Amino acid sequence: MEREEMENTIRQQQQLLKKKDKTIASLCKAISVIQRLFIPNIQGDISTFTTKPIISQIQKRHCLFPLEESLHGSFAPKTFKLSCGHTFHLLCLFETIQRRECRKVIFTSLQVKQACGECWTVIEDNDQTVISQGAKKEKKEIVKYSHSLATQLLDYKISSTLLTNDR
Repeated sequence: MEREEMENTIRQQQQLLKKKDKTIASLCKAISVIQRLFIPNIQGDISTFTTKPIISQIQKRHCLFPLEESLHGSFAPKTFKLSCGHTFHLLCLFETIQRRECRKVIFTSLQVKQACGECWTVIEDNDQTVISQGAKKEKKEIVKYSHSLATQLLDYKISSTLLTNDR
């Protein structure tokens, strides 16, 4: 009788250890996913994750859109240096060129030319081509990265739900 009680106690403790191991593994996975949501700013510091876009003061200068309408969300945006020497976020330039919503537009003999947001220099056609190609590639990367993070978070949520139901 005493031996059976000890064996039952040992089995129960082994099951508890397995559950704890699963919980620890699930938490480690969640921590790694959350750490990917943190982005380094220009100085190399880690900014905390919020639901609002994380943009440093240096990054704000390169953005053609107000902070509330930012296109890059919590991702560190890529920049593009125009031939005039000014630098802006690649996606911001792409949206202004594609939608022709640039704040600085030059109207010349029935043509609308996109201009630099700083010095009014016309954005050259080859720059516009490079901007379009680079921005489309960046958009695909962001979508792919977002889907992988969403999948990992969903997997974590499902595994943590299963663990709580096992208790």
